[in-house]
Amino acid sequence: MPACPSLLLLVLLSAPALAAPSMPEALPAPPRFEMKVDDPMLAPAPPASDQVGSWEEALGLLRERSTDLRTAEAGMERAEGRWRQALSALLPNARATAGVALDILHPENPVVAGGGGLGAVAGGTSGPPSPSDPSRWAPPPSWTWCACART
Repeated sequence: MPACPSLLLLVLLSAPALAAPSMPEALPAPPRFEMKVDDPMLAPAPPASDQVGSWEEALGLLRERSTDLRTAEAGMERAEGRWRQALSALLPNARATAGVALDILHPENPVVAGGGGLGAVAGGTSGPPSPSDPSRWAPPPSWTWCACART
């Protein structure tokens, strides 16, 4: 019986070789999968219309279009304006005014320039009294003053 297992093993190992007559020719490898996408959104972007050729050209474009640079320049201009305003308070100033009056309805009557308030015109009318006039603060004569105690 000891020869039996080895014989059985020999038969089992040789059985597939005897069952298959010969190996067929090797099949060629399948073609490699390539995706074909016809989406225009996936097409490569065209090159830029403006190409930067040098560092100086890039700095020129940056200075030309930079919002941060414009903001900084506006801040400097604002600071210069405030400096001039502060300086103007320390410097002397002078003013001159001139006026011409003409009565259109009565051109033959001369117009008199007034010296206070709103001025005076020919015909005797004048403006309201000055706020510093003491008679303005006096009570009207029709008022009567009573120092009576109320009961």
